[in-house]
Parts: sequence; C-alpha cells; structure tokens
Amino acid sequence: MPPSSPRSTDGPSADRPAEPAELRLANEFASIVLRKVRHGNAHRIEVRSERRGRSVLLDPTALDAITRLTPDQVSRLLTLVTENDR
Repeated sequence: MPPSSPRSTDGPSADRPAEPAELRLANEFASIVLRKVRHGNAHRIEVRSERRGRSVLLDPTALDAITRLTPDQVSRLLTLVTENDR
C-alpha cells in the first residue's frame, strides 16, 4: 500500500467545499463584489464597487480594524465619504 500524501490546505476537499469565486451584494445605494485574492504570500479581500468602478484590497488587519468600529463611527465614515462625492 503506498504511503498517503499530506493533505493540502489550499484547495477544496471532500469535507471543505470550494470557496465561491465572487460574492455580490447590492441595495438601492451600492453594488459591490467581494473576492478573495492572492497578494504576495498572503490573501486579501478585494472590495469592488460595480457602480463606481473602483476597488480596494483589504488585509486581515484592516478587516479586523473595521470590526472594531461602532455604528456611530461607521455612520460618520459614510457621511465623510458621501460628502467628498459631491
């Protein structure tokens, strides 16, 4: 019997489904696409605005920082961004 090879943690397996290529979220104000992308030796989340044609790559540290924002801070951030669009 041949020796078993070590299991790879990068690809899909029988007990872990493949990651979706893209996740689309939309409402009446925005339409975005989220994608996990390889960046150097790590992964980032690409957030792309379909309406504006802009994107940003966020690493785990940036994503973790977002989770620490209070609803009031998120509201202020949205106000700041929408004021800059005018």
